[in-house]
Amino acid sequence: MHKRLQSPTRFRYNRGVKTAQRAFSMPTAMVRIQKLRTYWLLSKPRVTLLVWLTTVAGLVLGGWGQSLEGGLILATLIGSWLVIASANALNQAIEWRYDALMVRTATRPIPSGSVSPLEGWSVGIVWGVAGVLVWRGG
Repeated sequence: MHKRLQSPTRFRYNRGVKTAQRAFSMPTAMVRIQKLRTYWLLSKPRVTLLVWLTTVAGLVLGGWGQSLEGGLILATLIGSWLVIASANALNQAIEWRYDALMVRTATRPIPSGSVSPLEGWSVGIVWGVAGVLVWRGG
């Protein structure tokens, strides 16, 4: 009995298909979108929105009867969102071990493994610094 040899053409084709399947199993754009979604969840968007709305209310009530510059309003709103999101991300980076123990919080980005604690710290710090810089520039 002799071994059946695979044709060179078929071998190259199969190898190319496997390589292509690995390369295109999840498109890069999808990976980036998923990562952005994970960062969005790291900011705790509902909590951020609630705190941000108090900033909006303070801005409206504090500036009542005065003319406020559009740039100042925009800087206040954007900077506040970034700083609030930063606080939420840093809170998750600090509390991730406890979050992993509770059913309600175990699916958050860091305890679930979508983001590492170091990445959570990094994102939180970047958002905080960016928010302060936006305030400074406004």
